[in-house]
Amino acid sequence: MLGLAKRTVRRILRFVQPTPLSLPIPTAGGSPPAPSSRTSIMASADKLDFAVPQHVVERFVQWHREHWQPLEYLVYLVYRNLVRPGDTVIDGGAHAGLHTEGLARAVYPGGWVHAIEPNPAILARLKSNLAETQWRNIVLHEAAVGDDEGEAEFFAYPDHPAVSGLRSAPSSQIEQTTVQRFLVPIHRLGTLLADAVRQDARRMGVVRFMKLDLEGWELNTLRGCEDLLADHRPNIVFEFSGETDPAQREILQWLSERDYLVFDNFFRPVTETYLTDRLDVVGQMSLNFVAAHVTRLDELRTCALRCAAEMESVSLSFIQSACDHHFRPGHC
Repeated sequence: MLGLAKRTVRRILRFVQPTPLSLPIPTAGGSPPAPSSRTSIMASADKLDFAVPQHVVERFVQWHREHWQPLEYLVYLVYRNLVRPGDTVIDGGAHAGLHTEGLARAVYPGGWVHAIEPNPAILARLKSNLAETQWRNIVLHEAAVGDDEGEAEFFAYPDHPAVSGLRSAPSSQIEQTTVQRFLVPIHRLGTLLADAVRQDARRMGVVRFMKLDLEGWELNTLRGCEDLLADHRPNIVFEFSGETDPAQREILQWLSERDYLVFDNFFRPVTETYLTDRLDVVGQMSLNFVAAHVTRLDELRTCALRCAAEMESVSLSFIQSACDHHFRPGHC
């Protein structure tokens, strides 16, 4: 949901039926820890040794009760401080492009953004928004992503497009509304990336960051790209909005078994105590979570310190002004 100057994107990938292709996966360096060295996320997520001060947390929670911008600003801060030029990043559930251009800017020069959006009603807006930007390092995949190949039923809510997805939205998330159901192509992330590499080998490097806003389909997507996670160890921002406790624990356990630690918007460790006490309930602020591989905690710690400094110094008016500039209405 970002934008710059009016130019036409020359290369926006349209969906093509993929054929089997071995995807060359560059490794991030080093070997994964041995299985015996794995530790439970519930016991070791405090290894970051840092969290945003409580008074800053309370201020953002208060702002979020009345405004949408603070939550998205926190996501923006995370990838702005984690992503580097030359990286390959995944924007899973790009919607109308809220963070797509910001990611394109962060990986430039030399990096690529793979934006994934299956909803035909939203794709027209997304393409229009991308056509207005100066960035030529965005690849659009018109398909859903998961742990299967073929087609999947999509639930579209015209009155609440942000909760559209491959699962029926919980009644707690939306008021009674019209739902449209139709089939969309679905692929594993590796298949989509292989398609892009086949057309232009430069479109694939080390995947260092994934943003997943898939309305409950995040775990399916992670299961479908387990090899990529093992080889690249990307940092992951994903949403928990509307999830039940069992679903939350399932994705946390799955990540833990693959040596990932999970933190909330404010870099507080998501431990057993966190889940029990529901620290994220206040203002429903902690909808987005950050997962980092144990080998990348130093990166995340540096990111957390920078983000905290910015969170402490900004005002609501600054955030709104920044979002008005970066997250234009057409991108939301």
